[in-house]
Amino acid sequence: MENFRPEVVGAWSLFRGGSDYFRKKAAELGVEAAELERSALRNGLAASVTSAYYAVLAAPQQLEVARRSIEAVDSALRHAQAQHREGALLKSDVLSLEVRRAQAGEAEVRAINGVELTRSGLKTLLGLGAADPLEVRAGADSTAAPISDKIGELITQALAQRPEMQAAAHQVQIREKELLAEQGGHLPRVNAYAAYGMNTRTPDFNANRDNVTLGLNAEVDLFAGGATAARVSGAERKVAEAQAIQQRTRLEIEDEVQRAHANLKEARQRLVMAEAADRAAEEAMRLVYQQYQAGTANVTRYLEAEADRAQAQTRAVMARYDARWPRPTCKKP
Repeated sequence: MENFRPEVVGAWSLFRGGSDYFRKKAAELGVEAAELERSALRNGLAASVTSAYYAVLAAPQQLEVARRSIEAVDSALRHAQAQHREGALLKSDVLSLEVRRAQAGEAEVRAINGVELTRSGLKTLLGLGAADPLEVRAGADSTAAPISDKIGELITQALAQRPEMQAAAHQVQIREKELLAEQGGHLPRVNAYAAYGMNTRTPDFNANRDNVTLGLNAEVDLFAGGATAARVSGAERKVAEAQAIQQRTRLEIEDEVQRAHANLKEARQRLVMAEAADRAAEEAMRLVYQQYQAGTANVTRYLEAEADRAQAQTRAVMARYDARWPRPTCKKP
């Protein structure tokens, strides 16, 4: 006997051990984790732009310090050359001033290059081309803003707000959902099905001999060669890995908060001392210059006072901007 049986069969999955549900939840968490990672990248970019912004503000002031050193040494060098021509000063003193003038010139060249490099770096972060104009304005001074001494509260706030921590927590949840999905492979799978066909011995497609079949079926793997157990074991390892990454992220954030808090306190303390040293060095330079002009201070003392003033001014400039945006003491790998 031969039958010609045209038939259409459709099946609908009713239960797959929860695998579909948990994978859907994992995918939703993955979308949220991607958004959090994007926020973390945005925060990193904002930090880089802020650091570059303060570098751009500090660079011209460092250039001004270098040029003031050149002016001071030039004035002393002209005076020394005049005294040397009159026989009142040794040639070695003039040469010492010429060496200091060359050093000051090198510092000016480095400062000019620093201005260009900082502006170029900020343009790159802002997505500007080399020929695009860049106007940088100094904002309000934030060095007077109070800082909390309760480091525990700051760490708690950071852990609650940092998107890196939230993204790590989402990754743990994703791996847990994937584990539940793999564990569902041990459970039976239930499907509903429907079939419509015709019972005929010839392909005449007579609707009087059609039939419909409806039903449910269940499937369970009696032996899969250990594949399901291996997938479950792999998912468990991924959960452990995600938990370890979450713990590492927590420790990194705590370390960053502690470092930032310590660096900010140090920067503000350094600012007070650096500004006091700057004022003292400026006054010492004025007095030594008067003594040098009067012949009561030698070239060596003048060079020491000028170098001290230049260093004090440079430290004051750096401390001023470190107090607004303290640089880390070390860079994470």
